[in-house]
Amino acid sequence: IKLIDTVSLSETVGMRLRADQAKISCVSITLRSSDFENRNRQMQLSSATDVTEEIYVSACRLFDELDLEGG
Repeated sequence: IKLIDTVSLSETVGMRLRADQAKISCVSITLRSSDFENRNRQMQLSSATDVTEEIYVSACRLFDELDLEGG
């Protein structure tokens, strides 16, 4: 599920950025648990981008930083 959702969301963000001729320099994720606890991570990119793959890879790195098992 993580892979499919992250790819889809990354593509949506990338398409919107390209349509607006904009780029981002920061990627952030927020996860909400079933008890409505939020967990956030963000990272600065080395250069601004509108490339789906770069957005996706950055988001995956942020997911990897979260301890999804231990809370």
